[in-house]
Amino acid sequence: MNAENIRFRWQAAVLAPLAAPLLFSLAACGEAKNPLGGFLCYFLLGSVFSYGATVALWLPGLFCLWLVSTLRFYKVCLLGIFLGFVSYFPPAWIFWKASGPDSGPPEVNFIFYLVRSLGEWETWFFPVGGLITAIAWWLLSKQRPLQRTEPLAAS
Repeated sequence: MNAENIRFRWQAAVLAPLAAPLLFSLAACGEAKNPLGGFLCYFLLGSVFSYGATVALWLPGLFCLWLVSTLRFYKVCLLGIFLGFVSYFPPAWIFWKASGPDSGPPEVNFIFYLVRSLGEWETWFFPVGGLITAIAWWLLSKQRPLQRTEPLAAS
C-alpha cells in the first residue's frame, strides 16, 4: 500500500461514507421486530450524518493532510479516527444541553460531560465510523493495475 497509488476519486468520495452506516445499521437491527424498517431508518439517518461529516470534515482534512504529508494508510486511518472524535462534539453538545432536569440548564459543565461519556459505547460509534470511512476511502482510491488489451509485439 504505497502512497503513489492513491489519487482522489469521486467514486471513493461518494461510496466511502456509506460503509459505516451500512455496518452499524446491520448490527443495530439484528433482533428488531421489523428488521427492514429498522435497517432503513438507521441507514438513512446514519448516511445523512456520514455525508455531512465527509463534506465538512473528511474531504478538507484529507486535502490538508495531502498538502503537508504523503498519504499513507496509517495516516489516513488516524485522520479518520481523529475526525470521528471531532464529529462527536456537535451531538454531544446537543445531548449536554438537553441533560438538565425539567428542561433546565445542565447540572455539570460540558468538559465533565464529555469525560463521563467516554465510558459509554455510543460515543465510540463516531471514531470507529471515521476509521471505517477512512479504510473504505483508501480501498476505493487505490489505483488498479493497468490491464493490457493487446498482446505484446514480438521484437
